[in-house]
Amino acid sequence: MKRLFTIFTITLALLTIDYASAADSTTADNTIDKTEITGRVSANDCHIIAYDATKGEKIIVELYGDGDTDLALYVYDKEERLIVDDELSDDGTYGWTAEYTGKYYIVVKNQGDVYNEFRMVIQ
Repeated sequence: MKRLFTIFTITLALLTIDYASAADSTTADNTIDKTEITGRVSANDCHIIAYDATKGEKIIVELYGDGDTDLALYVYDKEERLIVDDELSDDGTYGWTAEYTGKYYIVVKNQGDVYNEFRMVIQ
């Protein structure tokens, strides 16, 4: 029984590691280098991602939709000031430099009447 528990624990740990590595890549100092987020945003709705940034960090967001509707991308700072505003295209690359250490809010807005499956890469 003890051996079975040990095998289960090791397998669970390996599954956790595989899941984490699929979601992001890490640098030599063990900091996250890239994060990938996938999701579905309902018709005329928003998906909000909170992102922790460090002052001076250059953040690049790549957004890819499924093509069924237009997506807009907005980024707000902690004071709810708009930093990035793009309503013109479904896919794109957007960037900004963090003015402070803390949370930024990335908003994916579906501008269509059907859901949209999206993929976002933050680096």
